[in-house]
Order: sequence, then C-alpha cells, then structure tokens
Amino acid sequence: MGVRVRLVSEEEDARVRALGAELGVASPVVDSRLRFEDGRCVFLDAAGCRLHARYGAAAKPTICRQYPLVLLDTGAPRTDPALPDPDPDPGLPDPGPRHRVGIDPGCYTAYATRLAPMPSLDGVLGHHVPLDPAAIRQEAAVGAILGAPGASVASALGQLLGAPARTHGVLPPGYPARWIRRLQEADLATLLARPETGDAVRAGLAPMLETLARLDPAAPPPWPALAPEEDAWAVEVAARMVGLRLCATFPFVPGVALLALGGAVAVAWADPRPSQFARGLAAWARAMRAPIWWQAVVPGPEALRNLVGG
Repeated sequence: MGVRVRLVSEEEDARVRALGAELGVASPVVDSRLRFEDGRCVFLDAAGCRLHARYGAAAKPTICRQYPLVLLDTGAPRTDPALPDPDPDPGLPDPGPRHRVGIDPGCYTAYATRLAPMPSLDGVLGHHVPLDPAAIRQEAAVGAILGAPGASVASALGQLLGAPARTHGVLPPGYPARWIRRLQEADLATLLARPETGDAVRAGLAPMLETLARLDPAAPPPWPALAPEEDAWAVEVAARMVGLRLCATFPFVPGVALLALGGAVAVAWADPRPSQFARGLAAWARAMRAPIWWQAVVPGPEALRNLVGG
C-alpha cells in the first residue's frame, strides 16, 4: 500500500525481469510496475533489496535509485525539450516553478533527515501530474494556508474547515469528535489486515489503531498533543502531499490536506513522541495515497461534508 515502483522503459522492464529470473523471483513485473507480495516489493527480504545486495545499486530500477527524492513536472509534456514552456493561463494563479522537488514524506527517514541538504537532481526522473484549472486554484489556496509563517496543525485545519478564529493551538470546534467517529466507522483494522498493506505500514499505524478503539467521541483527547517541532513537521508533510501531488487519485485537493493533517492528529493522539510520531505519520502518508484507504476514510461527498461541517 502506498509507494509503488514503475519501470521507466522497456529496457528497464526487460532487465528487471532477467535479474528476477536469476534470483528465482517469479513474475517480478506486473503492468510495468514491480510486483508487490504481502505488501512489499518481491525483491525485498529481511536484509533489504536483493537486487542491490547481489548486483549493486546501479541494478535497481530508476525510481528505486532516486527514492525518496520526488521531482514533479506541473506543466504539459513537451515533445521538444528545446522549446520554451507554454504561456500560462492568465486566469490561473501563479503555480510557481514548473518543476517542484522534495523528499517523499512517506519515507521513514524523512523526519530524521529533514534538515539535510537536498540531493543532486542529476538523472532524476520527474512524474507529471496535471490538474484542471479548478484544482490548480485549490492547490494554490491550500499551499498558502500550509505555507503561512507559524502554521500549525490546528490553525491549518481551522482555515480549511472554515472555523471561526480560535486561540492558536485549539482544534476547530466539533472536529475531534467528528474525526474520531469517521475513523472508527472506516474500519481501518480490516484494511491494515489486508496482505497488500505491508508490515511497515501496519506496524507504523498499529498504535493509532489501538488508540482509536479506546477513544470516545464525546470526550476526545486534549490538543495540542505535539511539541512545536513535530507540529511543524505535520504541516510540512501535508504541504508535501499537496505540493508534490502525491495523492493525485483523491478528487479534491483540500481533501488531501485534510487527510494528511487528520492523520497527524490521530497519530499524535496515539503516541506524540518524536520518533514514534514520525514513523506513524510516514505510514499514514503512504497509506493515504492508496484509493482503498482514502475511500474507506472518506467514502463519498457526504462523508467529507460531515467531516468539514458536521
């Protein structure tokens, strides 16, 4: 569940299939992506990547080699790279640079390495995720909320939900109870038990699941549950999910931010300690991009309206 590896060329597809045969891995490629089994890549074992161990880093697929670095191309594909970018639609907000780069927040070391210099972009392949004009406007508005100086989980949720101005650090009125009910009704235990979920996501979200089973919507836990540094990281995770378009299958851009911030709230209620929180939030960032996950949490417009407005 979450990060899947696509193969970028027929040559890479053939090479991976050949190396898989040498390693005794049956059908390692399905629909131009590395096959997953029991929630993880078929080349992974307890010691790590078998391709890397046997043949070195250069043998791994391109996307694996560059992970967790993400390069997004926001513009229309060009047939001739020497041509200039097309003129932007004057009716749209400025989307910023055509290319955006960042570290995938679903990486379990993203929090620990958040202050490290950005790796070189040499040879990095970008993914192209187009948005329609309405979604571009939404993305710009949500980006402004998440990128505001001093933005917190509570303040960002308040603005996204249209709540009245509140004291900094207080979740929007009624939101904690609605969010607890929504997660309890989503039956996340069934999703986490599915083989394709994977051990890492399952372990990362297990404390949240255990806590949800005990929570009473009528008496939600207090907030803030996070120290300022972890609170800021939660906002950054939401910003990366939106800005790098990592949850492009979700049909409503503000909903991506709501899911990311809501995940931070639920994970923090379970265990706000930095390392545990960071791992749980990374697992949530992986899970929320899978349609089966967000469709369970927000199965339709009515569920989203209820979460937003009660």
